[in-house]
Amino acid sequence: MKSRGIVVAIVMQFIVTGPLVADEMNTKASGDLHAKMRLRIFAELTGRIPDKRIQDEIKADLATRQRLNGLVTEFSFARQALLKEFASATTAELKEKERRTRELHEKYDAELRGILTVEQIERVQQVYFQERGSETLREPEIIEWLDLTIPQQRRILLVHGERSQKMKALTDEWQKVNDTTRAAEFQDRKNKIEDERNRNAFNVLTGDQRRKYDDLIGKPYVSPKSSDTRKAE
Repeated sequence: MKSRGIVVAIVMQFIVTGPLVADEMNTKASGDLHAKMRLRIFAELTGRIPDKRIQDEIKADLATRQRLNGLVTEFSFARQALLKEFASATTAELKEKERRTRELHEKYDAELRGILTVEQIERVQQVYFQERGSETLREPEIIEWLDLTIPQQRRILLVHGERSQKMKALTDEWQKVNDTTRAAEFQDRKNKIEDERNRNAFNVLTGDQRRKYDDLIGKPYVSPKSSDTRKAE
């Protein structure tokens, strides 16, 4: 009877703590994914960091904002110099360019982590993912993270292909019209095409995949300029 009571206690403890442990594991895994992707998309992220709205979102104080802006400026000059150096790189030099680029990203990522907390940096990445919408579903790390099947990947590519065709038709129409008084109308039509793309692409995901993706991109980001939610619909 005593051993049975011990077994019951262990089972009850697992039932209570199991979800908490799973959440902790998911949080760590998503954190690892953010860190892994950050080195590849570092230039795109630093392009958003000087935005006052993003700095407001991560609640950066004045001193932190000044350090961030200085870091971004320094990184921008270093990156431009690297791109200029390898502007006419041969095929044999591409690997060296990739190595130097990664080293540059690692250097400034370390400096960024000395200014912001991990949570603040990940929030910048979450906003970046939300602004890109379903484009993120084509990232190799996201594909692996969500365990997207080949049929799912093909359907997502098809959705994005349809979006490209519609955008080209809209651009061609705008070039013929070229009427600034109708700019708002065309922008609205463009937004609807993007919304349709996101909706159709995210509908490819299963319920579990969608929940996992939503956990990765965090709470919806709402730009102060608009009440539209940036989270994928």
